[in-house]
Amino acid sequence: MEGRSALKPKLHIIRGLAALLLVLAWCGMAEAREAWLIDGPKFHASVHGRTACTDCHEDAASDTGHPNPARPGAGPFKPERCEACHDKVSADLAQGVHAGARTQAGANYTDCLSCHEPHYQQVPRQPARTRCDACHEMRTALPPSGKSDRDCVNCHLAGVAPFPARSGGLIPRPLDRAAFEPGRVHYLDPEPDPSFCRLCHRQGNRIGAATRVLPEKGLLCLPCHVASFSVNDTVSIVALILFFAGLVGLASVWLSGRLEGGPSGAPGKLATLAMRVAGVVFSARLLLVFQALVLDVLLQRRLWRQSRGRWIIHGLIFFPLVVRCLWGLGAMIMSAWWPESPSTWTLLDPDAPLTSVLFDLTGLMILLGAFLALARRLAGGPSVPGLPPPDWPGLALLAGMVLSGFLVEGWRMAMTGAVDGRGFAFIGRLIGQALSGHQGLADAYGWLWYAHAILVAAFAAYLPFSRLVHMFLAPLVMIVNRVLQQGGE
Repeated sequence: MEGRSALKPKLHIIRGLAALLLVLAWCGMAEAREAWLIDGPKFHASVHGRTACTDCHEDAASDTGHPNPARPGAGPFKPERCEACHDKVSADLAQGVHAGARTQAGANYTDCLSCHEPHYQQVPRQPARTRCDACHEMRTALPPSGKSDRDCVNCHLAGVAPFPARSGGLIPRPLDRAAFEPGRVHYLDPEPDPSFCRLCHRQGNRIGAATRVLPEKGLLCLPCHVASFSVNDTVSIVALILFFAGLVGLASVWLSGRLEGGPSGAPGKLATLAMRVAGVVFSARLLLVFQALVLDVLLQRRLWRQSRGRWIIHGLIFFPLVVRCLWGLGAMIMSAWWPESPSTWTLLDPDAPLTSVLFDLTGLMILLGAFLALARRLAGGPSVPGLPPPDWPGLALLAGMVLSGFLVEGWRMAMTGAVDGRGFAFIGRLIGQALSGHQGLADAYGWLWYAHAILVAAFAAYLPFSRLVHMFLAPLVMIVNRVLQQGGE
């Protein structure tokens, strides 16, 4: 008891220090931050409220294209932008003076944005009413934007429509980079108003967006990409109908056999199988299922014992698909439960270093596996008893999916300007650099995207009718055999 009593004051001290550190950290972050969306009333009442957007953002008015929407403020700060109007500031700094006071040692006077918010900077020590009454009486609405600013405020002015939050509420504007990261307008669920998408996805846009509104990534994309369980486009619907029709055909073949000690009808067989599965799940044999799943399915132990070369080729295709599928599922779950977490957006952002290098590396592994399978077959490699021969149409579709995926990635990077070396998508960046500067990228991107989607749909529709159906059958058979062998049945 005495030890606990002596510990209480120390706990209070620790909690107090922790609270102080949090306050200091919050104060340290209280600086100007970049955002794409501007609060109209606050900007209008600021010292720059009557300054045209292009007076400071002259590069946005040029024909060289728009900065990458996913990275506001990604480039280095340029003091000459401020000095174009505030030339006296640099002269005062040379004399050791700033804002009428002596400069302080250690302060950062080379980056104006570390202290000044350019869109909301107010005149110090001047009441808001005094600032507004100097030009007009108090009003309830803002004046219309000037002709030079009209194209800017169509996208950048806060208040167009709040973003829907995953909790069902609305995320307040403006979106700040410190709070929610930039450019997060693409949730995994569809935007209810298509006109909202056309603010960017329209003919002649200068932000590198595809000119047509493409479907969100759905169920067919999930094995390789971050996607949702939605099916909203005709290509996916047709492919899934054929896929499930093939599975139904396979199931009818399986159920046509005789189940020892069980009924002969299909409904009775299904009921018996369901009862036996439940008996395994709620018994010690569940550990055998887990063991077979890890050793025989994930690690491919049976294939390793039969042929090391086939194991390597199969692993180059199988393991990348598993990693990408787990990555996509994890990102989807995190986006549902922790949408504001920076880790979530690291998983979702295709230009994030870890995401980009992982997806390019896994895609390259799949291509290498398909190439080695072809080379092994052409070289007359020995066939292994008990293993199916290669499925050439399936491998061709798989290689086409990956190659078109790399082309879509590089095309997107060239279209949006994300080829400046920040990401580690080494293949996509090479393709993007080769395509950069070409006209019509945004118009052609939609057709290329659909070509990739059609290859994916064709692969999914072909799968149940191909030799590659062992991707589903082999794990199931291995698990069942493992349970039956160890269970004495």
